[in-house]
Amino acid sequence: GGVGVHGGKNNVIENNIMLPTLVDGGHTRVAQLYSDSVSGRVECWQMLGFNAGNRFRNNIIYSVAEAATSYLYVIYNYSDRLLAESDYNLFYNSTGRYEVLDRSGHVGDGDTAVSLGEWQKLGYDAHSVVADPMFVDPEGEDFRLDPESPALRLGFAPIPVDRIGVRSE
Repeated sequence: GGVGVHGGKNNVIENNIMLPTLVDGGHTRVAQLYSDSVSGRVECWQMLGFNAGNRFRNNIIYSVAEAATSYLYVIYNYSDRLLAESDYNLFYNSTGRYEVLDRSGHVGDGDTAVSLGEWQKLGYDAHSVVADPMFVDPEGEDFRLDPESPALRLGFAPIPVDRIGVRSE
């Protein structure tokens, strides 16, 4: 998906537009934020507790593909230190699915999906919203935001796409 934090500490993942990669005839990758603290792996015992303090904020996570196995986040070996903050994000999934997959048994009961509401009760994404980000022309791959986009009200800073990539100068 969009971002993988594999044993990292104090990463700031901020102000990104994440569009799932289409694979297998229209299905998406599992999640746009994937984190594995490696703490549960015997070969990584020296990293125990290292994956901490990560911040995921002011991002747009957008999916319009059929995604029966698509989650907002997939977390292995979760601890409450893993994400110091996850907030002010905008989520849009045309399937209406907004869940966090816990593969460690710490957020829920075993390998289970937790609803966005349950995730928010844990203290995450309290100010995040589920809404269409109002891209100018997503079908034409123009991901600039309409001035009325709810992402802007969350603090998302427009990406200067005209200054990205190869230029003649």
